[in-house]
Amino acid sequence: MKRRKMMLAIVALLPMISLLTGCWSQREIDDLSLVAGIALDKAHETKIEKALTKNGAARKKEDLISITYQIFTSSSGGGQGKGGGGSSEQKRYENFTETGDLLLESTREISLRTERPIFAQHFKTLVIGDELLRTTPIRSLWI
Repeated sequence: MKRRKMMLAIVALLPMISLLTGCWSQREIDDLSLVAGIALDKAHETKIEKALTKNGAARKKEDLISITYQIFTSSSGGGQGKGGGGSSEQKRYENFTETGDLLLESTREISLRTERPIFAQHFKTLVIGDELLRTTPIRSLWI
């Protein structure tokens, strides 16, 4: 009788253990664009934007901000060799810059230019230019 209850308990727990594995929402690190840092600076209207504004093809953007994402690149190119011959140092990051009046809009544009989705939850550095801080309240940057 005791053995039967034990077997029944084990059979009942087996399906529950498979639900508790925790791997259902994993994100492979190789499939993400990991952000090392973000830089914000005051930007000025480019020649193309001036021409578009003049022709009425684009809305007038106020208080332009330049945002730069520094994203780690994959290191699939192999390691540095110690042998002879000239070895060229490869950059392990790539910078993507976009200009706009809304940070969300600029971030969307940068994500369209990268191969993989942007993953910025663990970035370490945020640099904000002094000219931007003098002219724009920091609170209004994220609104």
